[in-house]
Amino acid sequence: EVVRLLEKAYEGNSPHYKKWQKAMNLIRKFLLDETAKTRKRELGILATTRTELKVLNSYSNKYGWTEQSLTDKSELQSKIFRLEHPEAPHLASAAAAKSMTDRSESCTKLFFQTYKAIGKQQWINAVHQAEWSEGREPVISGTTETPADVCVELQKYYKMLFSEKVTQRDAKDRIFARLKKKKIAQIIFPQKSWIKTYQTKKFST
Repeated sequence: EVVRLLEKAYEGNSPHYKKWQKAMNLIRKFLLDETAKTRKRELGILATTRTELKVLNSYSNKYGWTEQSLTDKSELQSKIFRLEHPEAPHLASAAAAKSMTDRSESCTKLFFQTYKAIGKQQWINAVHQAEWSEGREPVISGTTETPADVCVELQKYYKMLFSEKVTQRDAKDRIFARLKKKKIAQIIFPQKSWIKTYQTKKFST
């Protein structure tokens, strides 16, 4: 039916974008109509199933529940749930739900990898032991041996990184003077303004 609607929409000499719009509108109407028909039919089945469940509950409450009646009740309840929630055909098992929770709690780009792989890749086994000074190459003396040593070495690096910096007044004044005349993007990427000027001259001649 969808193929027939596409062929119908592409008949004639209209522009392709209009044919595409017509095809999408026809397919949309067809799908909505089919969904409405299916939903109407399922509502009738849902009403019948609810009645069956109501009768089963009344009978079993009066004469007692059996293994078969409990099984029938579970099946009827599952059928009602599927009819009421067609977008959720099944629920995750307990094991699957736990696995999803474990992976979601990692909160990283490794979400879609297995849980064990995530644990391995997020662990820092060792880092270099070094002395950090601003403007100088670090002096490396070895590698760490314990997790506590890793924290100490990382702390030394970030202390240097976020420490108070010494600036040169003359260099700072030159930078601010340039910023008063040009935008930052023009200073960092001067070739872009050159290309724009070249294109303007080229097409104006």
